[in-house]
Amino acid sequence: MHDLPPGRFFGTSAGNWRIGAFELSESVYPAHARLRPHAHARAYLGLVVRGGHRESAGTQERSCGPASVVFHPASELHANQFSPSGGRIFRLEMDEEWLSRLRDGGVTLDRPAESHRGPLSQIASRMLAEFRARDGVSSLMIEGLALEFATLVARGRDAAVTGRAPAWLAVVDHLHARVAGEVRLDELSRVAGVHPAHLARVFRSRHGCSVGEYVRRLRVDLAARELTASDRPIADIALALGFADQSHFSRVFARWIGKSPGRYRRLHSTHIRE
Repeated sequence: MHDLPPGRFFGTSAGNWRIGAFELSESVYPAHARLRPHAHARAYLGLVVRGGHRESAGTQERSCGPASVVFHPASELHANQFSPSGGRIFRLEMDEEWLSRLRDGGVTLDRPAESHRGPLSQIASRMLAEFRARDGVSSLMIEGLALEFATLVARGRDAAVTGRAPAWLAVVDHLHARVAGEVRLDELSRVAGVHPAHLARVFRSRHGCSVGEYVRRLRVDLAARELTASDRPIADIALALGFADQSHFSRVFARWIGKSPGRYRRLHSTHIRE
């Protein structure tokens, strides 16, 4: 049995990424690894990617298998015992300044929460996908998903966050005007005149997707129009719309449209560039 000492995080690091108010990471733990009672300075959510563990926190016992996610407030004392297959854990840590801004907006995260293949697990899984993809929209996606996660945790205890509806036309116009550039939720919240957490929640309820997903789809739609209306090189279209390179653009385009940009152009346009 591997009895690991207290520390910041344990196990073998499988990569980390610092972005804005968040730090994202993956850790791998050996079979039967045991983490003695410990606490962390920052609040974080932990998603079981593979394997599993049993966790004790005070009088609470949690059994966490694949796709389980637990939110830990800062300084929550807990211990872990990993399964015979070990475990792989994805985490997103949250800065106290970000949590303070949430409290100013009426969203308080001061109690643990867990989900086993429920809505919180689904959001955490999408965070993991963005962590691994890391494209030009991933930072916006992560921020939006973190706010969705926080709102759901808060709503599990309290009533839904309330507030006036934002100026949606101004928000959408702003996204269209900045489609090739970096857009942040705090920037959009200033346009709308509401808290970022409220913006993220209501935007999804009105549009059926997150802000980041909306921007990604918008880029693909504009690219599709350009492919059929001109013989402009695909690499130029990709860069003009904010994609990292033609390879990245091709992957995203194929995921949304079901065809590569070149094949889509050949099927839908007479402007074919050899």
